[in-house]
Amino acid sequence: MRISCATMVKNEGAVIHEFASHLLELFDDIVFIDHLSTDVTAEFLADLAASTTGVHLVELRSQGYFQSATMTEICKAHPALVNADWVFLLDADEMLPFETRGEFETALGHYFNVPYIRLPWHNLVPTAFEDETLIRREFFQPKKPSLHRKIAIQPKLMSSWPVIIDQGNHEIRAFEGGAFLSGPDAFPVLHAPIRTIEQLKRKLAAGLKSYRDMGQKWDTELGAHWLEIEKAMESDGFDDTMANFAAARYGDPNLGTQWSLTHEEMRDQGYTVTVLHGALAPKAAELRDKHWPDTPGGETISATNWVEIDPDTGRAQLYLDGAPAETLQPASLSLATDIDRFDTLSGPHPAWRKQPGSNDRLLDFLAMADRPIECLTPTSWGGHIPFMYALVTQMRPRRVVELGSHNGASFFATCQALKSLEGPSQAVAIDLWEGDEHAGFYTEDVYRNFSHILRAKFSEVGTSVREDFTKASERFAPGSIDLLHIDGLHTYEAVKHDYETWLPKLADNATILFHDTNVYERGFGVWQFWDEIKDIAPSFNFHHTHGLGVLALGPGNPVAPILTSIHERQAGPLIERHFAHLGQVSLAAAQFAATQRYQAANKSRKAAPGPAPLMHGIEPALHAKKKKPIHIRVSREFSKGLRKMRGIFSGK
Repeated sequence: MRISCATMVKNEGAVIHEFASHLLELFDDIVFIDHLSTDVTAEFLADLAASTTGVHLVELRSQGYFQSATMTEICKAHPALVNADWVFLLDADEMLPFETRGEFETALGHYFNVPYIRLPWHNLVPTAFEDETLIRREFFQPKKPSLHRKIAIQPKLMSSWPVIIDQGNHEIRAFEGGAFLSGPDAFPVLHAPIRTIEQLKRKLAAGLKSYRDMGQKWDTELGAHWLEIEKAMESDGFDDTMANFAAARYGDPNLGTQWSLTHEEMRDQGYTVTVLHGALAPKAAELRDKHWPDTPGGETISATNWVEIDPDTGRAQLYLDGAPAETLQPASLSLATDIDRFDTLSGPHPAWRKQPGSNDRLLDFLAMADRPIECLTPTSWGGHIPFMYALVTQMRPRRVVELGSHNGASFFATCQALKSLEGPSQAVAIDLWEGDEHAGFYTEDVYRNFSHILRAKFSEVGTSVREDFTKASERFAPGSIDLLHIDGLHTYEAVKHDYETWLPKLADNATILFHDTNVYERGFGVWQFWDEIKDIAPSFNFHHTHGLGVLALGPGNPVAPILTSIHERQAGPLIERHFAHLGQVSLAAAQFAATQRYQAANKSRKAAPGPAPLMHGIEPALHAKKKKPIHIRVSREFSKGLRKMRGIFSGK
């Protein structure tokens, strides 16, 4: 995992070494944007960047508070950010609630499939306004966060790019003028905006000057709290209780008139005293000793990386090594393939290779289903996953195409089986990831989650095409598919259209799966179409988990002998009970394993946990009265089922 941070700084000499020590502990790459600092900040960062891998310095050379334009440009054009797994946007008076990288990664692990998280802002209030430092210092920390959040993104999971960072790094938009994107609240940001009265005066003076330098481009609503604090400080009697109030309510758009907050009142409101990252003090002192300039700041640093603001449009341009930087596309931003064509499969089918086993093809086939579920997502298909393992292992398909993948449970099961095979294999998921009248309509998060899992776990065998089925079929040559899984819209007309559209794309001896053959309500018509075609080739229909029809086309289909054997032995009900039971215990084991991982990770987290994993369509767990570990019970259930089959087929 590569985690990066971008931060804009100006005249942060009192805390820059402390802030840098915190970032170096947590992040792989740090992009500092210095905005015309006149103290030691720029010189310190220039020396740090020159000698420290992963530290980058960029100058913002334009007057005015153009944070939104600058951070947007940096995020879309700086390689250290675009190619990161996570990008955090922090200010020098903000710290995350972690002192080690391990703690940080554990917390992030709960959001691995979320493109964008929001970080609640906890405004810290010093117990005394004595100095400007951050670490090894006591603060009052509120029980509840402020109105604002900060943000962090996974560039490779964003469905649109480049995104727009809002002023203050508080929100994110998919495009300019668009609505704010929604994301879950994760761990907090510890924000210490006011540390001394003098520091507050300088902060207001610099901030308001930058805003006013923007002229008509100044969003007065965003700077309203600065105007209110400035007005309060101009009055007589601005004391520590008023500074407490300003720190606690910092950033709120309307501070009101009751400018007073005592320590007793803070304790009554649930504030607790905390010491901010005291363990970082030695590292901060080391950075200060090593990189502090010998002379006071104020000199212009000769930098080759800078940002300029267009005075007419307010847009930013990043220059790297003296040349304009181009907008970069994050690697694997989307798994929507750019492949123009999937060619006809060539060469002998891998299934023709002789496979070791017993002399009973059916028993060998059943044994292929014995493997744990590696990746379970919310699904109504899960009861068929063991059968999919056996089918793919038996067929050894060169290319599998799935029409309608939703959260990906069946597709990821296919990918898992393909990864265990020798030789090249490919699975292609085709969907719009919008939903339909039968599956329901869903948000963009479904596709983002699917894409992330596919990239993280199965990128070597899987890809996706985000198009409607008819248009996507034009990418496939005749004879380019060994296994086709039809699971889109389930009306009679839709499934017939899918079958007729994709039938010419199948290779010789291909197999087709039809899901929901046992649903007779809400306009489902798969059952009707299945009745029309089930006799054209060896077939079998499972009734559990909404039904699954299996149709083995071609005289040399490797699955056909299995299906024929089931019918000849009149073993259909027995085979169905076996796979239904195996599906039930496998799902229970996968859900139990997911719960165990969540609980183990949650114990090590200091921040509030994310939501527990939820797997829809899973029958109640079977481990309520267990005495043995669940994986042992599943293995025993499977072995018992195979022994029973052997006994029945041998006549015992």
